[in-house]
Amino acid sequence: MCSGVTDTSFRVFLQRHYRHLSSLDITGCYHISSQAISQLSLCSNMTALYLGNCNQITSDTLRSLGSKLTRLKILDIRGCKGVSSESVMILLSANPHIHTLSLSHVAMVTDGVLEQVARTLLGLHVLDLSGCIKVTSMGVQYLVKHPISALDLGSTAVSFRGCCAVANYLCTTLKQVSFNFCSDVNDECIRKIVQKCKKLERISIFGCSYIRNFNALNRLNPNLVLEI
Repeated sequence: MCSGVTDTSFRVFLQRHYRHLSSLDITGCYHISSQAISQLSLCSNMTALYLGNCNQITSDTLRSLGSKLTRLKILDIRGCKGVSSESVMILLSANPHIHTLSLSHVAMVTDGVLEQVARTLLGLHVLDLSGCIKVTSMGVQYLVKHPISALDLGSTAVSFRGCCAVANYLCTTLKQVSFNFCSDVNDECIRKIVQKCKKLERISIFGCSYIRNFNALNRLNPNLVLEI
């Protein structure tokens, strides 16, 4: 967290380092204005950008960054509630080589947005959609051709159908998955994931009230880390 960082200190930092800056984490810097963050468009060598909970970010900010930043491989805009789907897609379309993306608790994320993400980011490996309450099982099905190794669907509207899609289509790559507080996920679909996803190392099912047979999951994969 960097809640003490102001526009003035941020601009001084950028003036000194923008030419060589390739990675920046300003998660939780909620005092930095949208106008100041827009100046990150000067950082043409940026490959990893963490803007989580920078609450002043607007759609115009993302459009500005999308017009200049084209080398991003990691993007985290979790909790940025003032952005539109159109502005997010402008930034993602300018950076088709993104492999790690967090859209956690971004209110505008819907199944339609996920369809666009799937068409744009063909090499997506890590995706965090936790808290995206408008994402359903339909949205998950758009991701089935991607080499996803880590997927967080906690507190979404994903149900049995989406869980089965994960088991059937991400089984060769998936290593970590979370369904925390997904109320419609049950023993049957979680068991299918554990059976089919041979590389699975960790599964989070905290708050899933319909899952009760934890011993059966451990028998299927004794090395599995089960978070309940």
